[in-house]
Order: sequence, then structure tokens, then C-alpha cells
Amino acid sequence: MFCRCIRLALSANNTHFLKNFHAIQVSRTEGYKSKLSLENLYPGSASSSAFEHSYSINSKEEEQFSGFIPTEKIDFTFTRSSGGGGQNVNKVSTKVNARFHLQSATWIPDWIKEKVQEQQKYHINKEGYLMVSSEKTRKQVLNKADCMDQIRSMIYKGAVKPKEQSPQELARIAKGKGKFQREVLRKKRMHSEKKKFRYDP
Repeated sequence: MFCRCIRLALSANNTHFLKNFHAIQVSRTEGYKSKLSLENLYPGSASSSAFEHSYSINSKEEEQFSGFIPTEKIDFTFTRSSGGGGQNVNKVSTKVNARFHLQSATWIPDWIKEKVQEQQKYHINKEGYLMVSSEKTRKQVLNKADCMDQIRSMIYKGAVKPKEQSPQELARIAKGKGKFQREVLRKKRMHSEKKKFRYDP
């Protein structure tokens, strides 16, 4: 049937017929849906909206820390520095203490907050404030900048995702662990034999 229509069109040189025939074929293919299509398997589901929803979730998970820390969200306190420095130490409060509430920080992605909460638990108090301090220099401004660098480094450390190990790497690690355990057992056996001969008459 298809070849007969083509021959008829070519013999009559009817381009209008060819255009109509092509439109009919396209409409047939566009209207065809497999039995394994998403709408047939899950009636009422919208594939495009589901894709957009999954993409939005992935984009939120991939949200990264920009490196910007709003200074107005950080609480700074200044005290006297310890150590040497002459009379300047007793006159000027150069030591800087900085803290902020981790879970309330909107400028840090949520998935990074969880990592920071786990990694920096010794810098977080019971109220959930992450605290750092600096007295590296005798300048308050420089110590304040050092506190900001400490906070930024902690957040960047929490943003590092662990590298997925390949099956070859896992097999090599397991082989190394087995070799280490065999070596420990061998040394224990040798030590046991040495003690055994030590007490023989």
C-alpha cells in the first residue's frame, strides 16, 4: 500500500499528495503509545512533571556553598589575648571569639549543615552555636579575619563528598585486611611457642 501511494504520487507529480501523506504518517507515530509507556503503567502520572520534580530535588541536593559569609549573622566578642606582648596585651582586646547558630544559617545548604554538625561537634555547644576563636596576632582585625577563615574552612570541609570506591579498590582493601590479620595471628603463634619453650624443663 505504501509503495503504491509513492508510485502514484511520483507518476502524477503531485507534491500536495506527498505533503498530506507525510502529515498522516507523522500523526500516526505521534499518537502511538507502547504498552510499556509511563502513562499505561501508571495511569494519571505526568512524566514531564515527575521529571521536573526529580530534577528540582537533585538540584537542591547539589546546592553548594558559595564561600560568602554574612558578617551580620556572626556574633563577635573581643577579650584580652594571652601570652607575651607587653602593656599592649593589658590595654587592647585583640582576641576574637565568633559564633553563629548552625541550623539557622540560611546561607549554608542543609546537606552541608549535617556534615558540619557531625565533623565539628567539639566546636558546637548545647544550644547549637558553632564557636571559633583566634589570637594569632595582636591586631583585632586580623584575628577577626582568621575566625572567618576558620568558619569558611569548616564549611568547605563539610561540602566535600566522599569518593566512591570501585570494586577493585574494595577488593584490594579486603585483601590487605586479610593479610594484616594473618600476620597478626602468625606473630601471636610465634610468641605463644616462645613462651611454651621458655617454661619447659
